[in-house]
Amino acid sequence: TSQVAQAVWDGVADLGLVEGDVPQDNLLRRVVGRDELVLIMADGHPLASGTQLSTADYRAYPWVLREAGSGTRAEFETHLADFGLATRDLLVVLEFPSNEAVLTAVAHSDALGMISRRATGMMRQIVSRSVTWARVPERPFSLLTHPERHRTRAAGAMLAVIDETA
Repeated sequence: TSQVAQAVWDGVADLGLVEGDVPQDNLLRRVVGRDELVLIMADGHPLASGTQLSTADYRAYPWVLREAGSGTRAEFETHLADFGLATRDLLVVLEFPSNEAVLTAVAHSDALGMISRRATGMMRQIVSRSVTWARVPERPFSLLTHPERHRTRAAGAMLAVIDETA
């Protein structure tokens, strides 16, 4: 997110699509979608069924997480805070910079993870559970533009596509 925001600010990119907070508050930001995070685990995991999870459940299993600084990680940390937990209270065994790596590690272990619902369709060995025992971890997808830069025809065409699908 911070790298994309910097690229838009510097003029390296005309548009930026990000999740999470943007450090450059002088950019124009427009929410173009929302994304729900879901709890993931390997098919057959003991927590794959049932309705409620407790702080004890969160502490009982290892976790595979997205890297610090990612929008996914930030929203997961907010979710943990709702329980009075932090990542230091969990057994975090791996951190990865991609959803695919998190999915693969979780699919082949007893670890838990939390990633975008949109990313879970890639693996059949994964069970995903919507959070029903707390506030739904959700984050916006935002479009960034520079307030003083000329909009190119390519950027205008991309904005039209985004507006049609939003």
